[in-house]
Amino acid sequence: MSGQAVSHDFSIDQFISGVGTQAPGWFGKLAMLGDFASRRLPQPFVDACDAWLSKGMDASKTRLGAQFLDVYLTGPIWRFAWAPGVIDSEWWAGVLMPSVDKVGRYFPLVVAQTAHDLPETLEGIQALDGWYRHLSAAALGTLGAGATVEDFESALARAPSWQAERHSVEPAATAMPGRLRYTYAGAASLPQWIDGLVVAEAMRRYTGHSLWWPDHASAPDDSLSVAPGLPPPDCFSELLEGRW
Repeated sequence: MSGQAVSHDFSIDQFISGVGTQAPGWFGKLAMLGDFASRRLPQPFVDACDAWLSKGMDASKTRLGAQFLDVYLTGPIWRFAWAPGVIDSEWWAGVLMPSVDKVGRYFPLVVAQTAHDLPETLEGIQALDGWYRHLSAAALGTLGAGATVEDFESALARAPSWQAERHSVEPAATAMPGRLRYTYAGAASLPQWIDGLVVAEAMRRYTGHSLWWPDHASAPDDSLSVAPGLPPPDCFSELLEGRW
């Protein structure tokens, strides 16, 4: 996308309805637009996605050769959760879908939203799963005959809520000779210790990593991959093939 402008335009109707501040944001190509566009995503996120996707697409075209277009057009929708450290200090959740603009130039569409934490309860995780399903359907809808940006924005505005506050409290950790010592300010029960240590271990393990799993309806199999940072360019074709 180097040297090309990214549209951030909002309509008055979208602003009044709250779409401009509450709906998930997006970046990339849409079938009804003639160039790259972006809405409701901060510029550092857009810049990071643009650089990563551009390098990945270039590497995939080289690796796949004449098969690139067939692979790209049949690629699955990927759901992702990018932990703090991948883009910034927040979690980013969303979907990635192969897309195209109205003049036939191919580039993926990213739909995403930021959160300080991910849900911890079963109810919260189920709500998040419903949100992912909604985003997948909204993204896929942009490829339909007669689809408009307004239709897409309206679908995103109806995305179900999933934001959840953290219930577990991570204990403070201090490196000591021969051990890592965890402490709470007051007395803690065994369930509180277990809950807090699980959160601490998860944050330690996933900081700086991205999690990927395919939309079941469009994937050849079921998987969940955890990668340091974002998938490297020489592996991007595996995303397109549904093998990541």
